[in-house]
Amino acid sequence: MTDRTRLSPRFLGDPTGDPALLVDIEGEPSSILIDCGDLKNASTTTLRRISIILLSHHHIDHTIGFDTYLRNVLHADQTVQIYGPPGTIETIGNRLLGYTWNLSTQLKLVFEVHDMEKDFCHQQRFRLSNRFQPEAAPQVIESPHPSTLPINPSLPYKIQWTSLDHSGLSSIAYRIDETPFINIDPDRLQAHGFRTGPWLKQVVQAIRNGHGSSHPIDNGQEQHSLGKLCDQFVQITPGRSLVYITDCGWTSENIQKIRALAHQADLFFCEHYFANSEVDRASHFGHLTASQAGQLARECGVTELFGFHHSPRYRGMENELLIEGQKAKESEDPPPCDEQLVAPEDPR
Repeated sequence: MTDRTRLSPRFLGDPTGDPALLVDIEGEPSSILIDCGDLKNASTTTLRRISIILLSHHHIDHTIGFDTYLRNVLHADQTVQIYGPPGTIETIGNRLLGYTWNLSTQLKLVFEVHDMEKDFCHQQRFRLSNRFQPEAAPQVIESPHPSTLPINPSLPYKIQWTSLDHSGLSSIAYRIDETPFINIDPDRLQAHGFRTGPWLKQVVQAIRNGHGSSHPIDNGQEQHSLGKLCDQFVQITPGRSLVYITDCGWTSENIQKIRALAHQADLFFCEHYFANSEVDRASHFGHLTASQAGQLARECGVTELFGFHHSPRYRGMENELLIEGQKAKESEDPPPCDEQLVAPEDPR
């Protein structure tokens, strides 16, 4: 794992309860929010920095905070991107139209809401100045790559996703990858006879755009190949990656998708909904146990595991779930059933 990172994640509420993971990005004026759970203690300043909301699914514990968010950003002049599984446009649209907006037609808040498909998104725009009435028919927005969100390519990160099964419901898992850190070594630049200038921006941009080593760069005097210039004076440091997994069952298809999405991730946020002693209950409700989360972390080769989102049955026992997950991450043995960690009887 690289020590350098722009990503700064933190839960806005109790991480054991209704999840809302904020991801600040150093140097960027805006933040990413993954799920809209407990937001009641978040400041208006924090909420107004959020420009992208990623929803895993539409259960109440993952969307209950949306109205809190809406109330705090109501007077902001900004466009907010919301992504989620099919049905997100309808879900958010219904929430917005559940209020009366006759006194708000001078306000400038806009939501662009997306139903995600593998190769494209359906996008519907809702303007507060138009009382959040949907604008015409949804547009089709092509994805730059399969299962990759069509966000602004100038942002210093990309977002990939996969759809997991949650008892017959689509629950989206996300991966945020920082773009590499690209630095020009001034000493090596001078040693090879080059001068600083605007042309170096072409070098950095060509690397970010994924151009090959033969791509030509003109420094104002002659052309050089990108690969040669990189060898001579460019330092490239990989960025970090963050994966968010919640509300999915321990099925072979889900496991395969998680392994692909989370391979070698740096930060692995994964639900610890039940203890492994209740693995049958977890299977019935389409959730992961703490041990299963730890096993996935180990198999994916992630660096750090962060357990969150526990069943209310485990109030007061949250730390035991976190310990169980870490033990499974560090162990090569199949996760045992800890008969001592059994929650009080509760339907959830």
